[in-house]
Amino acid sequence: MNSESSGFPRVAVVIPAAGRGERFGSPKQFQTHLGWSLLRWALEPFLGLGDSLVAMAVALPPGETARGLEDLAGHPRLHTCTGGASRQESVRLGLKLIAGELRPDDVVLVHDAARPLLSGVDLRRIAELIARTGAGALLAVPVRDTLKRAGGNGLVEETVPRSGLYQAQTPQGAPAHLLIEAHDRALRAGLHATDDAAVLEAAGIPVHIVEGDPLNFKITGETDWKLFTALARRLSGRDNPSTPSPRLDSGGSPPNSPSPPGRGGPG
Repeated sequence: MNSESSGFPRVAVVIPAAGRGERFGSPKQFQTHLGWSLLRWALEPFLGLGDSLVAMAVALPPGETARGLEDLAGHPRLHTCTGGASRQESVRLGLKLIAGELRPDDVVLVHDAARPLLSGVDLRRIAELIARTGAGALLAVPVRDTLKRAGGNGLVEETVPRSGLYQAQTPQGAPAHLLIEAHDRALRAGLHATDDAAVLEAAGIPVHIVEGDPLNFKITGETDWKLFTALARRLSGRDNPSTPSPRLDSGGSPPNSPSPPGRGGPG
């Protein structure tokens, strides 16, 4: 399948970042920690791919063109557009934005702006699997807790066997021609999916699971943000309890800091 002389595939990323952050209380993708926006943290592992990264498409809220990405201004592979009313529409618009730069078998990955701790190792694993198989794939972690299904009265109706169940993460993706085709089919069919793996599944495209890392969690509320800031400080060597963390309501005033390191990104 798709491979450059280095043996690593050409990769593009689409980040839907047009959400309003209703559960968070503000657009969380622009909250900052250690000098970077959450969106910028999410992009960093992809930038670690070097010349294998052929395009980045970021779908932003209306009226925004580069917010949260100021240090990447002028980057030749960065493209931004206004996102849609849904995550799925934002992904489709991002794919359309960079379609002219893609080869049919380039690996295209979709990643949540609110997952700032993706490791470079896991990124490489999913990209290589897609290139090798020519199919879809997603990062996911096995469900470890016991699951209960409850009725409207709050009483447990059944215990759901967790064998074979996974919690989906991102990145998710496929070769460019398959992912674009799947999104076009979803649009024509009026399909409204919660993630890109479901879009691929609906198009009849096989989707592989690549076991991920629980640290690649999605920030949806204040507890997630507190966990992220604590982990990020430790991972970046800035674990200093005397340094205040950013406020959720204002984005805070993060300390002056060099670019935070990624999590095991490729050199």
